[in-house]
Amino acid sequence: MNATLDYSVLNKRLSDLAGALFGRGSGDGEVQQALKTETGQLAGRIGDVIGPKTKARATRRATGAVFKTVAILPSELNLDEPGVQHPDWTWLYASKGALVGVKNSDDHTGLEGQSAMDFFRGEQGKNLPPKKARIQVGQRGKQRIIQIQKGMVTRTAANSIQSSIMGKMGQLGAAFYNVAIRYVPRKKVTSFQASRMPAAERAGKSRVDEQGMNTPEPAITFTVFGKGLENNPNLDAKIQRVIDGTGRILQAKLSKLARGAKYVFETGQVYFEKTEDTL
Repeated sequence: MNATLDYSVLNKRLSDLAGALFGRGSGDGEVQQALKTETGQLAGRIGDVIGPKTKARATRRATGAVFKTVAILPSELNLDEPGVQHPDWTWLYASKGALVGVKNSDDHTGLEGQSAMDFFRGEQGKNLPPKKARIQVGQRGKQRIIQIQKGMVTRTAANSIQSSIMGKMGQLGAAFYNVAIRYVPRKKVTSFQASRMPAAERAGKSRVDEQGMNTPEPAITFTVFGKGLENNPNLDAKIQRVIDGTGRILQAKLSKLARGAKYVFETGQVYFEKTEDTL
């Protein structure tokens, strides 16, 4: 994954698990199966925290991304086209209580298609603090003078941007699920998440390296690629919590194994066999 994460504790727990299983007489194939299962469960847990899980949530997220980043040209334009202009302003519409305009430097209504998407991504990449779409900058009698202060695009361009986002929405989580399903076929995913998995697979967003499986210390490496992992500290923190949590889960399994519990290689379940009382 293209993120800075700490796997040291997790790797130690996986190594301890392999050692514990070998010590109980498990063969190479069983230990390899255990590592595959634990890898699949880790990938599935990461997919779970990335989301979105449903199309409705994906739509809300895409819509939110658009409105957070750009403003949309108002539909109530009532001034002469292209509006009453000043050296660096274009007035858009007037009402009884407001006169609304935009700085010409923020007017990007001429963009469409890919150029609109490029502008949108450029604005996102600035990582600036969020700001209101409209602010009051003055008063004109009873009218408030309102400035649209985000980069402004047309409704058509905004819809195109949202559609493009939706086309890729969920593929990052799906890339993790592709790894999870490979090793844990019964991993449950929603219909929306499942619909994103083929595209993530075709795009090569996840890779698995099993070359380390045939070494004295068996290991699996999986890599996930995605722009969502780049410069995204919030997502990094979520994934790190999953990694740390998986380390704690493995520690609990090791503790039970040390007390005689059984390990199910296909599911990773650890349980104690029931004993029958005898008279």
